[in-house]
Parts: sequence; structure tokens; C-alpha cells
Amino acid sequence: MTTTRLKRSVTRHANHGGYLHDGLWLAYIAIIFLAMDGFYARERFLGIAGTSQGHFTIAEYLRHATFIAEYVLAVVTIYACSQLRRVYALPLLIGIWVLVLVDLSFHTIAGKPAGLTNIAILNGAIGNVHDAVVEFPSAILRSLFWSSLLFVPLLLNTLSGTPRRGRVAYFLAPLALLASIYSVVLLIRGEPALIGFPKGFSYGFGTLSLQVNELFQSPDGSRSFPLRESSADRFNKVIVIIDESILYSQFADLYTDEPKSVDYGKTSSGANCSAASNFILRRAGWIRDGTSDSLDVKGIESLFSIAKRAGYRTIYLDNQNVLNDHAVRNYLDADEIVNIDSVIEGSGETYSRDPGSLETIGKVIGQPKVFILMNKVGAHFAYYQTIPPAVRSANKLANYRKSVEINSKHFLEVLSSIIDSESIVFYTSDHGQDLVGTSPHCNTGSGIRDAEYSVPFVVLTGNDVVREALLKDRPSFENRLSHLEFSESVRNAMGFSVDGIDSIFKKPEHVANRFCGLYGPPKAIFGVNPKCHLLH
Repeated sequence: MTTTRLKRSVTRHANHGGYLHDGLWLAYIAIIFLAMDGFYARERFLGIAGTSQGHFTIAEYLRHATFIAEYVLAVVTIYACSQLRRVYALPLLIGIWVLVLVDLSFHTIAGKPAGLTNIAILNGAIGNVHDAVVEFPSAILRSLFWSSLLFVPLLLNTLSGTPRRGRVAYFLAPLALLASIYSVVLLIRGEPALIGFPKGFSYGFGTLSLQVNELFQSPDGSRSFPLRESSADRFNKVIVIIDESILYSQFADLYTDEPKSVDYGKTSSGANCSAASNFILRRAGWIRDGTSDSLDVKGIESLFSIAKRAGYRTIYLDNQNVLNDHAVRNYLDADEIVNIDSVIEGSGETYSRDPGSLETIGKVIGQPKVFILMNKVGAHFAYYQTIPPAVRSANKLANYRKSVEINSKHFLEVLSSIIDSESIVFYTSDHGQDLVGTSPHCNTGSGIRDAEYSVPFVVLTGNDVVREALLKDRPSFENRLSHLEFSESVRNAMGFSVDGIDSIFKKPEHVANRFCGLYGPPKAIFGVNPKCHLLH
């Protein structure tokens, strides 16, 4: 009898010790998890307001309870993960760590948590991770430090000799509840209600939600602009140059009209982020009316497809190697890629790729009928990487200006000497640059500045008759064009047209209307049209 009581006493004390151990770990995770984003969750919790008279209703109490439940479940999920067998715990903890790091880094850089739009942008720019690390080292290191405080002890504890006692169900149950809360809140109250959702889980569930959204984005012919053949004269050699991160004001300070050029002045980019802007330039658009802060984006047959229909040999100069990015690839899909005859990828040092492509263009432009679309390196951050070491300085803005001078001004001057009377070149940038803000582009909502949409639009042609005609009509378009008119001008040069969209070859009808530049992905998210930034 005495032995039985002794065993029960030992077991009871062991259980108490286990509970204390669990409680200390849960407390540690909760404190670090809240502290690492500056206790933003507390601000968000207190921001759940009552009625206009200041009284709380059942709805507010329910929202508070839900908010608390989200964080409790997140903390329990992380701890339960650390209690699994090592074969499960280690990859899961590292995976959650990465999600938290990305989520926290965005919050630290942008000063706000990532919503679905930001998550879509981040995923679309996954190929520029290295550039982001170079451009925002202090913010990312700070995020790495705080997330390490949370996950390194958990990983070390998992690697210790203590046997893991947790079951997979202990991890999956709170994770499933957390996912259910996320889904219900998203469907009932929308994305804004999820601001402040636990770090890492917000990014993970948001990415999954966007993938689910893609399943409902089925192709619909009625959602596309019809294409028709036009009576305009066709050029045998059509070249589209999409530069990177070129702010018009910086470009204008350096570039002057060449004998073969027509400069249309300040132009509005279709989007303030690379992937979306490239997508719009190649195969999407909308009717320009400037009456709303959202867009009804419709598909247009790809420039590559149009070129193939018109009998051109199609070439894609991929100086950013976006086709090696297996995530977004500037929204280049298999149906579009099949219409590209040759892909020429950039090689060598980053700063040598754009100048090196001039030799490539000089060789292929001698072909009877060719369409070239070039995705340049341009002046993407980190700016010093886009210029030769000999001209780099410690001043970031000086490096940017030098990059524009070499990769835009000088590039166009050399290109102008290459083209002949059968050639026409359309030059623009994917987006501009905010040189004074925290992030130079891809901002959302109130964080956007007009400079992110300010780009050049220059046409080069060796055909003097065409150039004189364009110069004569330029006053009607100068400083009023956008990427919509840019792409329509390219289509017109190949003998095709879309009704309702102006071009430099048409009589202007819509360019007097305000332009609204897209931010975020160029697709509806759960039935909500993409948002845009009204420009003056």
C-alpha cells in the first residue's frame, strides 16, 4: 500500500513539473511572439472599436474573443510543433520560422502588416529576394534577430536528448482551428479584418487563400478585349524595350531627342510593381476613365501571339532571367511562351547584360521580319549592382542616376544607331521609383507615391516619314499617355488594334481622362477587382 502511494506521489509531482515546463514554454513563446512586432497585436486589439457612442456590443466582444483566440492558438501550435518527434518537428519549425521572418520583415520595412495584396506582391517578387536583402539589410537583420529569439530555443530544445512526447494531433488540431478562423473571417468580413493576424500564419494562410482564389479564375472569353486587324502600315522590325525602375524625371534630366527619336514625356505605368506591369504591357488592359479606385482588368491577346499571327519571328531577351523563376515569371504562362521562337537569357555580371544585348539586337535586326521584346536589368535596386565597379560610389542616389545614364540614356543612343528604316522601337519602364520613401516601388494604399508610376515613353524609328508624322501629332499625347496606349501602339505597328484604347497612331479619345494605375496582382481576389491609384 505504501509503495502504491509513493508511486502516485511521484507521478503527481512529475505531472506538476511537466505542467510547469509546458507553462513556461508557452509563456516564453507568447511574450516573444507579441514583442517581435512591437506589440502591434495589442494596438490592433485595442483598435476594435465599439459603437459611435463608445459602447461595446456583442459583436465587438466576439471580435475581441476571436482575436485573443487567434494568438492563443498560434502560440499553442508553435509549442505543439516543438513537441513532435524530431523528424516532424524540425522541418515544421523551420518552415514556420521562414513564414514568420518574411511576414515580420515586410512589417518592419513597410511599417504595416502584410494583407493579401501585399502577400501577392511578395510572392510575385520571389525572384528578387537577394536584391531585397541587399537593399533592406537592417530591417531584415532585425526581423531575423527577433524571430531567432523565438525559434532557436525551440529548435535546440527539439534537438536535445529529451524524448518527444507530443502527438501529431496536438499540432494539427490548433492549426486547423486557426485556419478555420482565418477562412471564416476572410469570407465574412474580408481582408481588412485579418490585419494583425498572427505573424507567419497570416502569410501562410494568405498564400494558400490566393492559390484557392486562382482555382476560381477560370478563362472566360467574354472577359477579353476582341482583337481586329487594322489598316495601319506594318513595320517589319518591331522592338519593345521594357526597362526596369526608371523614374521619368531622372530620365528626362539625362536624355535628349536623338535624330531618330520621339519622346512622349511623362507616362503612367500600368502598375507600380514589375510582374503586374509586365503582364499589362504584354496582354491586359482596361478602359481608361479615371472614375474609380478599382479596375476591370480584361485580357488581350499577347504581343507574342499577335506577332506570330502577323508572321514575325519572335525573340524574348530575358536579361532578368524571369523564366528561371518558377513562381510567377512575370505571369508568362505556357500558352504565351509557346509563341516565343527564341529566348535569349542574360548572362555575366548584372551591369553587363543590358549593354551586351545591344550586340544581340544588332545581329537579329537584320532578319526580314522580327519582333523583339526585351526585359532589361535597368536600374533595379540595389542600384550599385547595375553599374560597373569603377563608377560606383557610396551614395545610393548617385548610383541610381549613373545607372539611368548608362542603362537608359546611353543604351537608347546606341540602339538609335543600329535601327534602319524598317524598324520601330517602343521604349518604356515597368514602373518608376520613389527615391525618398521607405520602399521605392510596389507600395499599396496610402503608402503609394505618384513617382512609382512615372516612366518614360520614347519611340525610335529610322523611317523619317513616320517620325515626322509622329512628331506632328505628339502635342496631343505628350505627358498624357500610359502603358495602355504604349501597348496599343505596339499592336498597331504590327497591324492589329483593340477598340476603346488609344495609341500614338490613332486620334486621341481617352488620354484626357485621369489614369488609375494598378497596385497588387492584376486579378480579382475573391471577386473584388484590383485596386488602383488615381494619378493627376
